[in-house]
This record gives sequence, C-alpha cells and structure tokens, in this order.
Amino acid sequence: PVGKAIPFVAKVAIPKRIAPALEHWAGDYTFKNAFLGSSAGAILFGIATLATKGIALPTGLHMAWNFGLWCFGFNFPGIIWQRIIEKESEAANEPFVWMIYLTVMGLSILGFYLYGRKKNRFARHITRNVK
Repeated sequence: PVGKAIPFVAKVAIPKRIAPALEHWAGDYTFKNAFLGSSAGAILFGIATLATKGIALPTGLHMAWNFGLWCFGFNFPGIIWQRIIEKESEAANEPFVWMIYLTVMGLSILGFYLYGRKKNRFARHITRNVK
C-alpha cells in the first residue's frame, strides 16, 4: 500500500495543495501563512472529507473558520472585535499564534482521523456479520 500511496501523493495531493496556497498567497497572505497555514487546513478538510464521505462538514468547517476570522478582525475590520496589535509586538506574538493554530489543526486532524478509523472498523464489522 505504501508504494501505491507515493504516486497518489505526487499526482493528486501535492497539486491540489498548491492551488489553494497560491490563492491565499494572492489574497495578501505572507508566503509562510499561505503555504504552511493553508496546508494544515487542507489536510484537516481532506481528512474530514474522507472520514465523513462528503463535503458538507469540511465546507461548513471552512466557512465557520473564515467567519470567525472576519468576526474577530483577523482578515478585515472585525464585526465584533477590532484587533489592535502594535507592530513591535506582532513579531513577538507570531510563534505563539502559530503554536495555537497548529495545535488546534493537529487535534482536529487527529479527531477526524480517529473518527474515520472507528467508523470504518464498525462498518467492516457489520458487513462481516451480515453473511
């Protein structure tokens, strides 16, 4: 199976990862935010798609994430809070923000991965016992 996964990653996963990263980069994100940040999101949305066998939940997650960023002023002036960060402190806070972001994404990815495994194991058990 691993030998078959490498061509899949080269042909499908990497090109599908580049397009959203370029879109985020064109949308005024820094190179690091566009490629590292949206890569974690893409992995989360991909695993959620595989675990739920549909696009409704990943689409809702993406919309909720963007709505949250908008509400709290991370992309545009917020509708609930106005984010005010001094230029000097932005660089000092960036590692902390990345740590929180990657922790949330990592835990979410792990959760959907485990959910998908449990769901598939249960489905295999049911189909074996149907005979």
